[in-house]
Amino acid sequence: MDLFAKVSSALGFGDPRNSEELAIARNIVLERLKKNIQKIVQDSRYNDGEHLDETKESVHELVWTLETCLFQGIIPLNGTDDKDNVYSLNYNSDHFWSLVELLYDRGSMAFGASIDMVKYCMNVKTEYGRCRAWIRQLLNQHALAFNLKVMFEDQATVRKTYFLESLVENR
Repeated sequence: MDLFAKVSSALGFGDPRNSEELAIARNIVLERLKKNIQKIVQDSRYNDGEHLDETKESVHELVWTLETCLFQGIIPLNGTDDKDNVYSLNYNSDHFWSLVELLYDRGSMAFGASIDMVKYCMNVKTEYGRCRAWIRQLLNQHALAFNLKVMFEDQATVRKTYFLESLVENR
């Protein structure tokens, strides 16, 4: 069961692959993201110029919500040898690392460098962990928007990876 299926289940939704439920869940996650950003802005105003890190609850919640946004609506591998599905390369569909790796050469050198930093991190052992580390790496480098833009420019690959009603597919 993927992360978003667990979140959907916890929120009382049924099958997260149902398009109506994905759309409802997408709206809930977007609202939560807006509230997290407002908390970050408020904390930064009262932080006396210090950098915010994940020890602050607002930062921790924002990172969790960003992860939820990127993990939401991933198309699972259905057990067939479907060459059109990005995840047929990995046999594990609860992450988007395969998509990131497929786009490695399509972005700028900075896009590839952020992937390399995570790829060779000794503490990160799973693809799911690499996804989470990549998000944190991009936040630390102030490069999240740039890298997500590069990632989403290849719409054909993204469409093979995410359901149409997912946050990633909803430009």
